[in-house]
Amino acid sequence: MDMLLRLFKAISNAKRIKLMEIVIKHRIIALEDIVDIMGIPKTTCSRNLKILEKVKLVKSHYRMGKKLYELNSDASLPYNAEIVKLIKHRKQQKSHNQHKK
Repeated sequence: MDMLLRLFKAISNAKRIKLMEIVIKHRIIALEDIVDIMGIPKTTCSRNLKILEKVKLVKSHYRMGKKLYELNSDASLPYNAEIVKLIKHRKQQKSHNQHKK
């Protein structure tokens, strides 16, 4: 499957968009902290992060026994920066619209 199609499929889920927003905001964040913020089971969180990891939007590593996630900003991944911009723009629009109410 085309990489762009895989990327869009990966972010076509509200939970995964929220996960991306959290990783964008925190830059590097532990799995347990994401679970606390999202209020979802660890297995659900891990499964969705794994999908984002497979399309190389996020990457993970272990530090002191904790699994940490961060954006994958590898320059060879041309779509990542644009998807991050879209997600940031979406969040700003949602925030702006909530303030208008």
